[in-house]
Amino acid sequence: MNLVFYPNPEPPIPNPAAKPLNLSPMSETPAESDPTPATPAPPAGRPPRPKKDDEPQGLWKGWIRPFLVVILIVTALRSSLLDWNDVPTGSMRHTIAVGDRIVVNKLSYGFNPPFNGPKISIPLVGIELPNPADFLPGFYWSAPQRNDIVTFWKPSTEELNHDDLVKLASRNPAIFSQNYPNVDPADPAQVRNLARRLDDGGTRMIKRVVAVGGDVVTMQPAVTDHRGKPYRYSALSINGEAATYRWDGDALIESLLGDEREVRYIRNPDARLLERNEQNFRVPQPWAVAYGPYTVPEGHLLMIGDNRDNSADGRLFNAVALSQVTGKAKFVAASFDGGILNPVWSRFFKSLNY
Repeated sequence: MNLVFYPNPEPPIPNPAAKPLNLSPMSETPAESDPTPATPAPPAGRPPRPKKDDEPQGLWKGWIRPFLVVILIVTALRSSLLDWNDVPTGSMRHTIAVGDRIVVNKLSYGFNPPFNGPKISIPLVGIELPNPADFLPGFYWSAPQRNDIVTFWKPSTEELNHDDLVKLASRNPAIFSQNYPNVDPADPAQVRNLARRLDDGGTRMIKRVVAVGGDVVTMQPAVTDHRGKPYRYSALSINGEAATYRWDGDALIESLLGDEREVRYIRNPDARLLERNEQNFRVPQPWAVAYGPYTVPEGHLLMIGDNRDNSADGRLFNAVALSQVTGKAKFVAASFDGGILNPVWSRFFKSLNY
């Protein structure tokens, strides 16, 4: 048997940076590790709580509450700073047309607290609701002047309605019963309740200021010539000064106390009708033909529409208190004839300054 001997290898060169091996028995000192402490694991059975931004939004938090906040802010701005109003009637023709969207400056004459007024208009949905908080006082730094176009809350017409119903019931009970078949004209309580139901006080209106506190107003029937034909109208006078009238094409211009405006009288058979119901006003109401003399109380305004035969205004319900004025009409933002699919571009951004 041959034995093979290998030479002894050279001893390794010691490395001064190397750590010596710990050949001692296991000690209680833990082995050296990463100094960063480990994140403790969540308890078993309890998943980690999601971040707040990742929480699912329910119907209330995700949709209803933000929508109500937007409506609240918009309603507050509309009631105190800047508003826009749709015009549903032709009482201000031709200055303002049916379908105009009018921008109203609520700060022209003073400041009304948010949500003030007999009714609250809910934006985006077009709903008006009675306002139980209509008791907050406003602050006024100026008053409307003659010829301003303003928005205001219509006064109550319950007493006027009651007087008209009593007269109709006494003079023509058959017509009364035909118009109001469920009301007994001989029962005063039923007639009063009907007058209350017909009261449209608190409706938002837009008219022109014709007279201010202390003015004495009179309107009397008159006739002028237009294109060789007689043109019937009601001449206005304030404090004994009579208005003058001239024709600008087919427009009748009324001038009084340094102010001018176009007025319209559809009692004339050749006057062009612009609304389907205007045929009913060919024979105007007695108060539209002759009015006054009427003295406007201090702190009040007399509002009259430019379409004189087709406007239920101060000649019907008399003067309006300054506290019921909500703003000054500034310009037509947009106008639509019958709907938003038929815009009247010529009236967009039309100024109402005079």
